[in-house]
Amino acid sequence: MDICVSDSGIGIPQQDIPYIFQRFYQSPHTGIKKEGTGIGLYLVKTYTELHGGT
Repeated sequence: MDICVSDSGIGIPQQDIPYIFQRFYQSPHTGIKKEGTGIGLYLVKTYTELHGGT
């Protein structure tokens, strides 16, 4: 089974990729408008690992 996660925002800067699965991480490079909480990708990763995925 595959899980597909897409980015519907303004995009993720390349320098932030190593950090995007950290809890509450929000890129300082995406402008002044912060729309999310920074927990979404952390939860996707955590739930995936709880079900034996990588």
